[in-house]
Amino acid sequence: MPNKVLPIFNLSIADFDWQNNDHHFSNIPEKIHGWLYDTGSLTERAINYCQSLNSHFNVNLVKLETNYPDIAETDILQIDTKQKCLIREVLLNCDNNAIIFARTVIPQTTLTGKHEQLKDLGNKPLGEYLFNQDDMTRGALQISFYRDSQTDTNYWARRSLFYLNAKPLLVYEIFLQSM
Repeated sequence: MPNKVLPIFNLSIADFDWQNNDHHFSNIPEKIHGWLYDTGSLTERAINYCQSLNSHFNVNLVKLETNYPDIAETDILQIDTKQKCLIREVLLNCDNNAIIFARTVIPQTTLTGKHEQLKDLGNKPLGEYLFNQDDMTRGALQISFYRDSQTDTNYWARRSLFYLNAKPLLVYEIFLQSM
């Protein structure tokens, strides 16, 4: 059974059909388009967005566990299905209004040396850490759309691999309706 990505929304990674960022989606809402294709720090963009609303940006840690990732995640990370990873799920908020759900899957081999501190981010934004690392590189963005027929809700999402000292971590960002 796939890991639930958004337990409060009952979504799973398998619900999304990921496409390379050069895929043409004709139905991306204008307010989401820039967010999906921005290759900079989503944290920085979210902070600026919250400030434009006279709101305070904060991160709410939803889950932090060492567990087996979804099979699709092991494929992307190119790791053995029996390898446990640190799985971190957070909500990025403007005040108490969740605007983005993020899931990060970090193989144990990435959590070494100075990057071991990723285990202790708590309510601190991952993007703030990543975009301040000299050894960070980012892979290509993938974009996805999912329509939840039970709630009649559309979700846009993106994911990408980041590399710290050439070691991978996978980041998903799902844009919530409150944006």
